[in-house]
Amino acid sequence: MALAPMVVGAASAVSRPRVSSMPPVREDEPGARAAALAQPDVWSGGELTRMVRQLEVGDANAPLARKRERVTKAYDSMMVRLKRAYAGQGHAPLSTDEQELRKIDLLAPRHLGRLNGLAHMLRKWWNEAKHQRDQWAHPPSDKEVQRLVREVIAELDGLGW
Repeated sequence: MALAPMVVGAASAVSRPRVSSMPPVREDEPGARAAALAQPDVWSGGELTRMVRQLEVGDANAPLARKRERVTKAYDSMMVRLKRAYAGQGHAPLSTDEQELRKIDLLAPRHLGRLNGLAHMLRKWWNEAKHQRDQWAHPPSDKEVQRLVREVIAELDGLGW
């Protein structure tokens, strides 16, 4: 992969190529634009990212690092599906300033009951994995993570989301 040229005077000296995961938008479909905008852009990994991952794998905390990665991927995947469903219902995209707690309440309202509770549990684990990192006081077991992810997927599938 060719590196993007550095721009002198830019806010950041490192430029990362963007890989868009957005599907083509058909303007004639209701909600198509909002649904397409709800799709996140994916940044391609760079050399530094690969080096950090290799360091984590070689670390004594490798099982915890893998668990953090699984929780993060599960949370991100859930949020993408919730945002798609939200946009598909004709709602405007959420503000980027919204806190994650509020996003869950908007995307998986309390009247959905079980999905709201599961989403908040996954959000709590994601937040701990993100901010506490190696000091994660009470990480869930692998079985707990698998069970929660299966239950979230089942709830989303049950709603057709």
